[in-house]
Amino acid sequence: MVGGEKKDYIMKIMGPEIEGRGFISLIELEEIMQKEFPDLIREDGSSKTTVQAYFNKTSHISNMQNPIYGEGSVSNVEIRKTMFKIGGKGHAGTGICHHSFDDKITTEEEYQNRTYDFTQEEWDQPMREKPGQFTDKKPKTAERVEEPGEESSGGSTDNEREKRYAEVLYRRKNIVLEGPPGTGKTYAIEGIVDELRSQGKYVGGGGEGKFAITMHPATSYEDFIEGLRPIGKGDFDYKPGVFVQRIKDAIQRPDQQHVVLLDELNRCNVPRVLGDLLTTLEASKRTESVFSESGDAFVECHFASATISKPIGGNTMGLRFSVPLMRKANSGDELLTYIRNPSEREIGETSKRLGEVRDIPKNDFGGDLGALHQIIADTNLHEIVFIFINGKAHPIISPEVVELILRGQPLGSVSEIQFLGINGVQTHPIGGWTFHDDSDYNSGKVSGTISINISVSLSGPNCECDDEDMESDYYWCESCDDKWDYDKRTEVSLSGSKKLLHVPNNLLVVATMNTTDRSVAPLDAALRRRFVFLRVDPLDEFPKKQKLALDGHRKIIFNQTESLWIELNDELRDKLGRDATIGHSYLFDLKQELIEAENDPKCDELVKQCWQYSVLPQVADLLDATGRSKSVWEKMKMEQKFKKLRLKLDTGPEEYKAFARTIIVETENEEESVKENQIEEEIEPLDPPQMGGLDLEKISSDE
Repeated sequence: MVGGEKKDYIMKIMGPEIEGRGFISLIELEEIMQKEFPDLIREDGSSKTTVQAYFNKTSHISNMQNPIYGEGSVSNVEIRKTMFKIGGKGHAGTGICHHSFDDKITTEEEYQNRTYDFTQEEWDQPMREKPGQFTDKKPKTAERVEEPGEESSGGSTDNEREKRYAEVLYRRKNIVLEGPPGTGKTYAIEGIVDELRSQGKYVGGGGEGKFAITMHPATSYEDFIEGLRPIGKGDFDYKPGVFVQRIKDAIQRPDQQHVVLLDELNRCNVPRVLGDLLTTLEASKRTESVFSESGDAFVECHFASATISKPIGGNTMGLRFSVPLMRKANSGDELLTYIRNPSEREIGETSKRLGEVRDIPKNDFGGDLGALHQIIADTNLHEIVFIFINGKAHPIISPEVVELILRGQPLGSVSEIQFLGINGVQTHPIGGWTFHDDSDYNSGKVSGTISINISVSLSGPNCECDDEDMESDYYWCESCDDKWDYDKRTEVSLSGSKKLLHVPNNLLVVATMNTTDRSVAPLDAALRRRFVFLRVDPLDEFPKKQKLALDGHRKIIFNQTESLWIELNDELRDKLGRDATIGHSYLFDLKQELIEAENDPKCDELVKQCWQYSVLPQVADLLDATGRSKSVWEKMKMEQKFKKLRLKLDTGPEEYKAFARTIIVETENEEESVKENQIEEEIEPLDPPQMGGLDLEKISSDE
């Protein structure tokens, strides 16, 4: 939570900074804060999230009815949050500007949906003005023309499609975009990433949606999951494959959503390639993060106690616990690992097997950090309460918390908890607890769950993932794995290296599948159950706003091409089904080529080439797949339509269809053909040739 002093300072400087620069980035604001408050810089040099946390709470897209107000040279300077890029590179960062920065914008929602693309020169200006380039997720005007593929199928808007895809992806974790080629399946991932960002989800790291793994028949388990690689001196060792590397990226940064594209999924042998991953990829089997930098994320942790009862006779025992209660708190694991404080301020950890011991040595907590308590004095000499976080038991230090837990009382006014961590005493907010039914409050042997907010550095100095000598059960270090819930995870042991693998819930997988590719096998039921299949069909018509850049002859021939494309798709859909339709990306490509063409004859040639080399070859393949290309093409009654383009589909003899392929051939223009015939008819045959007045026929007969 942001301190009052820091909050006041943020409010104080935002107004003057924006008035002085016109537009500033959140990072620049954080740097100013760090100069004023050095405690915002962690030991590893990274920045604490004070600025971001306050900024998100103040101007989040879900709370935009409450704008930010900064106190500057003029009172109540209205500040807007937006996005920006420099030179079109990288993912968009957060920017801050005055509400009047863009005279074309009137609402905060429009600022939220706009990304300004500054050139380096524009960004380096002392006073940053509105840049010449920008993009909108929900365009309000035709001021900027979107790129190909941003429009959806079936007549819905691009934003509606991306909203639906992003919502399903975030909830189900794995989606497949399936449909005919050329419908914008691969391109759609950028829109999905933008939509996730617009919903306040941080997409970054190695998974900004720009990382694509193209699948093909030669893709193997060794490429994708793990395989033997040379490590020098003739030795080999198992190394992670390309997808496990993406899992590692997501494990290291639980604060980010990582979106990965598996392009042309069904071109590979999917069950063989995914192998061990298939089970852990399922949404319900994903591992959740237990740590948060946002300051408002509570997680449920288990707790259990151990006590030293007053001796009736003889020597006292160690800290005795109920094995069933301790096992339940330890998520059923027989190996109990706990943090200890044996002397003064010494801290360490040790492990014991629950099936072999019922006591924990009191000497493990003889130090000065306050792990032992004396609450139920009538029956006990000492008590200890452990809170379990990621498979380790941490002694609770706070005496008021321990007393309330041991007596089975509610949280009341207590808002924080202190417990012993491997690096010392930690303090965190708590939200309450519940007790298991078999707790014994008379003896102090209790267990239950406690709601706790654990905020830690997500990129701290303890990461050893890049250390060549790292020892870990995973392909990432134990420190990074500790950021993920240990109790509720599904792990598999990889068959080669025996490394453990689990998939975090911030790894979002978008696969694409070409439904007309007949060289691949259908996906099995196990995979279909783990992915949500979303249909992507061609547009019903080309978006009108995309035609604004066309005029004159270019516009006329493009409209004619669009009409023919719509008519062809109607026939293909009717005769062969939806998978046989032609995607709209061909029209987007043609539109751009027409804009760049030098003259009208060149435009005409480009239209013909689009049909001859791009669209009709795909139609020919579809017809050949039926085994009855000639009869199907005749039923479609499209031959006359393409005669105007001087193109024809030669389907070959139907009785030899196993050999003869349908090909596209050029034909003569009907008017030119008629004109040539007329010229031939008008020319009279010439008399036999004569040479020098000699009769050649007579000479020949005389001979």
